[in-house]
Amino acid sequence: MYDFPTKRHFRIFTQLRTGYTELNYYKNRVGQTNAIESCNCEASKTPHHFLWCVPAMRTNMNICYTKYSKRNLSRSCRMERKRNQKITLYEGANFKGRSMTFTEGHANMEDAGFYDCASSVIVEGGVWVLYQNHSYKGNICVVMEGDRTNLVGGTPTEKDTKVHQFNNSVSSLKPLECDCTQDPKITIYEGTFTSRSLEFTEEIKDFRWYKMNDKVSYIKVHSGV
Repeated sequence: MYDFPTKRHFRIFTQLRTGYTELNYYKNRVGQTNAIESCNCEASKTPHHFLWCVPAMRTNMNICYTKYSKRNLSRSCRMERKRNQKITLYEGANFKGRSMTFTEGHANMEDAGFYDCASSVIVEGGVWVLYQNHSYKGNICVVMEGDRTNLVGGTPTEKDTKVHQFNNSVSSLKPLECDCTQDPKITIYEGTFTSRSLEFTEEIKDFRWYKMNDKVSYIKVHSGV
């Protein structure tokens, strides 16, 4: 299970570490079931017992922690992400017309033969930053894995299609590098970097609760995407 830390394996590993799993032990705690599974040794099958007391799992966990320290996990994440990053640009809206697929960054789309002519994109892997100017400068548009995005403004023509005002503006692009072993954290500032600030580690849907609506002038991303 832990021979290679794919995204699915990381998700299962995180669920077991936090206790929010499909095991009946957790479902019983939140009222979803009255049954609690028992191991062959008659102990309750808790996440801790499952990971550390079952001989086969204990061996795998020791191998996992030895082989994948935080530094090694980060390196493995980068390698896996680099293999999977992929974006396709289309000359027409709604993913029509001439297209070109990229698996790495390009500082000047003119060299790639797709300069300022993208009207829609499909991201098959990774998080990508599209830049209005060459050399990764100017206004940006961020798209991520699973996105089907029209860069032409207007109403989406398909249910799962997103819309951004970035038509015929992609002059350079590159995948976003981040350490997936760290929890996301961002600091927002009302004025300069020495003014009032707030730090967040989770999604915030309304800044009005924090009296920061339309007042943010600077941001600092510590980790995450």
